[in-house]
Amino acid sequence: MKRRPTGFTLIELLVVCLIIGILATMGLSQYAKSVETAKADDAFAFTQSIAAANRMYALDHGGRYLTGTLTVADCPTGAADDCRTNTSACSLMWCGYLARQDLMPKPYTFCAGDAATECGAACDATMVACSLRKSPASTPYSTWGYTVTRQGVSTASDPSNMPAVQ
Repeated sequence: MKRRPTGFTLIELLVVCLIIGILATMGLSQYAKSVETAKADDAFAFTQSIAAANRMYALDHGGRYLTGTLTVADCPTGAADDCRTNTSACSLMWCGYLARQDLMPKPYTFCAGDAATECGAACDATMVACSLRKSPASTPYSTWGYTVTRQGVSTASDPSNMPAVQ
């Protein structure tokens, strides 16, 4: 009695590898979107915090809102010395309205007020906080960002592509 050889044929192995490759490709694109969505959720939450801090600052300082990019590197060393007259956006951190943290490694640029050049053209004089995705980011993530008005209305820069604002 002759036994047939056991095992898989080359065609069967190639089909299995092809199926695994297709599934991996689909999974990686979903993973990348999940990572970007998590970064956007973090940026939205921090943009809301900046807006609340800037509104509190304005209440304490005669309606004067701070403007500019929030980075520790740009803050003067004496920013905390005179929180009544300093107009740097860093005063939000140095004067205790926001927790002090280094925002440079974050994937978004954060701005207080109408810092339009740093946080995109959507950040105008009616805004108290804005954020914009830093480079390098692939399309469509490179245009993601958020704005918050003085009345507390949050808007996504690309609502059809971004996580919803709450």
